[in-house]
Amino acid sequence: MIILDSSVIIAYFRINELDHARAEKIFRENNILVIPNFVFSEVVTILKMKEGFEAAANAVEFLINGDGIEIIYIDESLFDSSIGYFVANKNALSFVDTLLLKLVNSEKVPLVTFDRELEKAMKKS
Repeated sequence: MIILDSSVIIAYFRINELDHARAEKIFRENNILVIPNFVFSEVVTILKMKEGFEAAANAVEFLINGDGIEIIYIDESLFDSSIGYFVANKNALSFVDTLLLKLVNSEKVPLVTFDRELEKAMKKS
């Protein structure tokens, strides 16, 4: 079981992305892929902006119905603690990345990302 960052999922759906082959391998080699609801939202929004509605709709269909893909929802306490962390740390992480960092630290499930800033933050936490 691994949690996926949007960078991996977007690379999977965008054939011309630099990390597309790496993303395909991750999807192929892992039995359970966990996607937090806020990452799902970010992926669909970015795909719609970059690839159009049809690409985004196809991604929704795949992510909702794909074997081994689980969408999870964060609870209010994790959201609240992420707000505090985001405001207090004034770092390079987006709020979505802050949520991911707090989620993987609380759940003790590995996160796969192609985002270097998020990787650095994970090593520090």
